[in-house]
Amino acid sequence: MPTWIQKVGQVMPTFFANDLLSSVLLGNQIKTGNIIGITIWIIIGIAGVIVTLKLYHHRGWSFNA
Repeated sequence: MPTWIQKVGQVMPTFFANDLLSSVLLGNQIKTGNIIGITIWIIIGIAGVIVTLKLYHHRGWSFNA
């Protein structure tokens, strides 16, 4: 893979989760960067949900079918 795609892949949540899981299963030391990366992605996800819900509420849309 090209270098730029590798760099993009290394900041995706699946990279952090896979590296963390590999460390746990192989008995290696857990890297704090993986914990921080997963935490940042969780915060981004929660912020996205909050913004989406506020937009739905602001526009008067309903979640009912």
